[in-house]
Amino acid sequence: MMDWVLPLICSLILRSGVGLYPYSGERDVPTYGDFEAQRHWMEVTRGKPISEWYTYDVDYWGIDYPPLSAFHAFVTSFLIEAVDPAAVALFESRGYEEEGSRAAMRASVILWDMMVLIPAVFWFLSKRSISDSKKLRTFYYLACAPALLLVDHGHFQYNGVSLGLFVAALSSVISGRDVLGSIFFTLSMNFKHMTLYFLPALACYCLGRSRTRGLRYLAHLTLTILGTTFLIWAFFDVKVVLSRIFPVNRGLFEDKVANVWCSINPAIKLRNIFGKSTLLKLSGACTLVAILPSCFMVWKYPRPEVLVRALSICSLACYLLAYQVHEKQILIPQVAIGMLSEEEPLLAAIFSIFACTSMFPLLKREGQAISYLALLIIHAVFVYTTTIPKQKGRSPGFAIALSGTLIFIALLHLVEVLGPTVPTLPDLYTVMWTTASCAAFCTILLVLYLRLFQAVPRS
Repeated sequence: MMDWVLPLICSLILRSGVGLYPYSGERDVPTYGDFEAQRHWMEVTRGKPISEWYTYDVDYWGIDYPPLSAFHAFVTSFLIEAVDPAAVALFESRGYEEEGSRAAMRASVILWDMMVLIPAVFWFLSKRSISDSKKLRTFYYLACAPALLLVDHGHFQYNGVSLGLFVAALSSVISGRDVLGSIFFTLSMNFKHMTLYFLPALACYCLGRSRTRGLRYLAHLTLTILGTTFLIWAFFDVKVVLSRIFPVNRGLFEDKVANVWCSINPAIKLRNIFGKSTLLKLSGACTLVAILPSCFMVWKYPRPEVLVRALSICSLACYLLAYQVHEKQILIPQVAIGMLSEEEPLLAAIFSIFACTSMFPLLKREGQAISYLALLIIHAVFVYTTTIPKQKGRSPGFAIALSGTLIFIALLHLVEVLGPTVPTLPDLYTVMWTTASCAAFCTILLVLYLRLFQAVPRS
């Protein structure tokens, strides 16, 4: 049995270290950023009745995540209030950035990781009959992936909760406890709706299982999902919440994101050619085409190993092609591909690198460049010391591919540092990062499909 004390301590050190650097919107009056958004949600849920959570002053960082996130903010507000009551005082606390409340907010992210994400990862690993070294690698990709640490403990969010609930859902499915898995997955979707990226693969897996388990099996799952959702949404106006969490009026994309639509935008201004409704249909159709083969395969072969591959494909395809994607949503495919690190260590290693670089313009703007660089170095050292020696004859190719990726990233950084400033192209280097990352993600998606077809029986 593996000793998890040292990995757990290391994960805490990494989280704490990243938290020493600035967060989203720090001292950026008057707009602030995600840190202020999360704090403000605590202020609203703590100071207003539940009927006003989604309607109170929505122009100032109104809640735009599903109801479980609102309940999470309400619970977390008690911790923050215990440290510094002024940090969650209704209205008066806007822009509150005292050191005590900042430390408490940072600590709350770590605490929620320790309560949800880390136990879920341990549970997932307990269901895998693999060596301790592979368990260590999987723990790293699920609990200490650089992109996750930079977003949650640097930028400031609580993605570890929704991702932990998803990992718990998959652990339940692997154990054959599909009803329990449906509860955890419903909780995950109701914390952050972007885990909907996983839904097509999971739904097709359950439909495939129903061929042998019958309609009663599907009925149990359906009733469980509906019942869990009802309990979470019972206190809210459904139309109001949906309008907040699905802002279709914002357009195909907002900020620079490493997906297909943003990457082709410099050459083809789709938003000038088509209306929003047309772009919504276009992105939906392209996403559907991209995920259908994987959904068919997991329906035809409803086995856990096929499911994990289908989840990776669906989540990455949705990131690349779906409507209104944000850069931080790369964490959704990150967790799925992290689960594949046992069978696909090179893909997991390279994907984790590009997941970071795809967000570099955001991280740099928020003062996270040093922690970004440090985590990429730690990532490289971890892979070189724990993964390459285990590749049994494939080490040279593995090392060359990883080294080539790191050299490519280093060259991009040199181009940005040494390259000229072009006043007419203010987003030149941002687009460089997102386009390069998008190309890498598209390549990884094709490789994932190739591996999926290789993994299923040929008969």
